[in-house]
Amino acid sequence: ICIFFEGLIFTSPRCVQSLKKAVESCDRESQWESYLKGCWIDKRMFCVGPSTFSEVLNFFSHSTSQQKDKIFVSQQGNSASLGQTIMTEALHQSISLPLLYPCGNLKTDTLGSLLQEKNIPFKTFVVYKTVKSEELERNPEASAAASPHMESNIYVFFSPSGVTFALPLLKDLESVKFIAIGPTTRAALENIPSISKENIYQCETPTPEALLTVLRTLVGKQDEK
Repeated sequence: ICIFFEGLIFTSPRCVQSLKKAVESCDRESQWESYLKGCWIDKRMFCVGPSTFSEVLNFFSHSTSQQKDKIFVSQQGNSASLGQTIMTEALHQSISLPLLYPCGNLKTDTLGSLLQEKNIPFKTFVVYKTVKSEELERNPEASAAASPHMESNIYVFFSPSGVTFALPLLKDLESVKFIAIGPTTRAALENIPSISKENIYQCETPTPEALLTVLRTLVGKQDEK
């Protein structure tokens, strides 16, 4: 199948992990290690950020600098930045065959629209499904670790689906500060009428370090009160 594609697009670590699970469950004749991995490893791969890049290295076992040079990582860690990374590479070396794009069932259209505008071919297929946690529905306040002794709470969201599933179950949001891991998640928060945009913060990049920076800023503001 790899001969029909120019390369791969990975928009989250979960995409790589889900693909790995699929290979492990279906590869009874060891075709992946025998020749399929070697076929894909010579293709170009586009990753949304450093965490996804690490998962790709772990799964495909890139060992040479020549192989690693074919992996491209977006600078800002979001779909728009990844689209720009792909378009820049397409100008350097044309993309004639489709890029294979494993994704979740709740993916946004941001990346696909950018690629279509530039006539870059791609093919999506769903490798995982996002569902609501049963524990969250049973005990939303405990899941959010809300404390009545805090003057204000801080909620961190890592995806638009987290906003969709969790917010309807949470109460007393007036004094809550919200942190979005990226622009798509921020947009989902801004679409909630009961949330003031002044209470929404966004990480500069989708990394633990950037999140820690925002948290320190907010905690510092609370300590000043």
